[in-house]
Amino acid sequence: MNRNEELKESLGEELCAYCPWRRGEIDHTPEITCDGMFCDDALEEFLEDNKEYFDSDE
Repeated sequence: MNRNEELKESLGEELCAYCPWRRGEIDHTPEITCDGMFCDDALEEFLEDNKEYFDSDE
């Protein structure tokens, strides 16, 4: 498992706060459920918002 996959797994539902799909930045109908398609985008946003907590050498 790579570092990003480990982070996504450890963050779990907390990562959803950064998801562009859940925040309404991506159009979808209300009856469609999340399929994890935008977790990588959410992780990028999370890392950007929290970059001071992560060592840039890793």
